[in-house]
Amino acid sequence: EWPGAEVPAICLLDSGVNRAHSLIEPALSPADLYSIRPEWGVDDTGPRPGHGTQMAGIALHGDLVPKLADKNQVKLAHRLESVKILPPPGMGKPEERFYGPITKSAVSLAEIGRPERGRVFCMAVTNEDISGTQPSTWSAALDQEAAGVTMDDKRAPRRLIVVSAGNAPNPIMFDEVQPSDTYPIEDPAQAWNVVTVGGYTDKIHIAEPELADHSPLAEAGDLSPFTRTSTLWTTGRNRPIKPDIVMELETALWMLPEPPLSIQPLFRSQPLVPKLTGVRWYRFVLQARQQPKLRDWRAA
Repeated sequence: EWPGAEVPAICLLDSGVNRAHSLIEPALSPADLYSIRPEWGVDDTGPRPGHGTQMAGIALHGDLVPKLADKNQVKLAHRLESVKILPPPGMGKPEERFYGPITKSAVSLAEIGRPERGRVFCMAVTNEDISGTQPSTWSAALDQEAAGVTMDDKRAPRRLIVVSAGNAPNPIMFDEVQPSDTYPIEDPAQAWNVVTVGGYTDKIHIAEPELADHSPLAEAGDLSPFTRTSTLWTTGRNRPIKPDIVMELETALWMLPEPPLSIQPLFRSQPLVPKLTGVRWYRFVLQARQQPKLRDWRAA
């Protein structure tokens, strides 16, 4: 059952959303599609096309696999909004000093468009070139927006803002795989007042016969090999502990012996199984770069 216009929304700050998908369109009005700059458009054409649409499917439906096995009707209690904060390819990447103001503007666009609506802001975009070990202008802007403390508006509302912790490097060499603790949170997820989301995994069961000789790299309930943490940050009053929460991510499959290997993606994730649910499992293969004696897989 599709939600009405009066329900709360998850506002995505991302690369835009392609709302034509039949499992997204009824919950995302054209009037709820915004863009930082008009010439960018509102469709999903960011640096990684499809990312915003994938996030829309996840934010709206979550994991559709168990829902497909259940004959009961699914009633949605929230809608979607989208603010495009990433430019299309070829239109120039904004300077890092503008990331904070851009995010503030995105929050304002949604609130001005629907001031009466309750919403949660979700931003699965990080700066992979900057570690979150120190505060930044971007993380400071998020802290201000979340806490409702700004220079120009003493009555600004407090906001719930959910931010991705960032992904561990990919591809990587098999013999260089490091614990998630060695990959620090990416900017701006170090912000104190946001909810930073990391990843764990329960996906340890291998159904494919051709992968019977493989084992999961992480045990059920462990951190995903592809998440990030704040473990290496200097402890003290000036450092938060991140991530604040963890949610289901992917794991890795491996087989002995003999590195060196690199992890390469074979399939990209889609938020909704094509023509049905948009869920397409991740599958990755570890490929030997010089001595192809070992094949390993990474799967969600």
